[in-house]
Amino acid sequence: MAIATYFQRGETLDYDNTGETTIEAGTIIPLSTRVGVAGCDIAAGETGTVHVEGCYWFDLAATAQGASVQGVKIYIDSSQKATIVGTGNLLAGFAAAPIAIGDTRVLVKLNAADSDLDTIVPVVDNLTSTVTTSALSANQGKVLKDAIDALPGAGLAETDGVLSVDVDDSTIEIDETNGVQVKDEGITAAKLNADVAGAALTLNAETNAIDIVPAANQAASQEATNPTVTEFNALLTKLKTAGLMAQDA
Repeated sequence: MAIATYFQRGETLDYDNTGETTIEAGTIIPLSTRVGVAGCDIAAGETGTVHVEGCYWFDLAATAQGASVQGVKIYIDSSQKATIVGTGNLLAGFAAAPIAIGDTRVLVKLNAADSDLDTIVPVVDNLTSTVTTSALSANQGKVLKDAIDALPGAGLAETDGVLSVDVDDSTIEIDETNGVQVKDEGITAAKLNADVAGAALTLNAETNAIDIVPAANQAASQEATNPTVTEFNALLTKLKTAGLMAQDA
């Protein structure tokens, strides 16, 4: 049976300064797979103390662009600045306090085990952050849903070859058999009284269909027609211009 002999508690370890300059107290020191913080000035060629437990303020590599929750993994980069980006960097511990937008430093709990941190994901609670390593909060997901639901003409669907667009509580349907048809009475002639490709849109009260009527300056030989599938794009353009449908993103 192997026997272990007690040496020290382990919050502070001996550290040999093999460099040519003094290591100042508070210096962040990479330790292979972990980090330490110098507990005192350590002259070149001398042995000093390095703290490997506790909570310390680390400067962030860049001002925080998104909020991060308490417990998110914290790494140090090659300049010993703190970051939540793990790729190419050394794990230092986890955030002992939340990180807010605009913060320039983070409180780090040194050297937590990887297994303690694996399930922690930073969360961003805004729609302006460009961070690519965080999750979007449920709150902002609700903000996005509400914004999409509020768009006019958001209910666009295609079923059995019929394209339907919900506009102001009515539905415009187009198919190859019936052309453009207006269902319900939510769209009035007044709402459609504008030009499309030089012609006016009117609502035919008898057929409940949209008619394209030649404008006064068009050729006299041009006759009123019912829109076909090929004219639907022009109709959509008209509805967007009139504010009855959302503009393309």
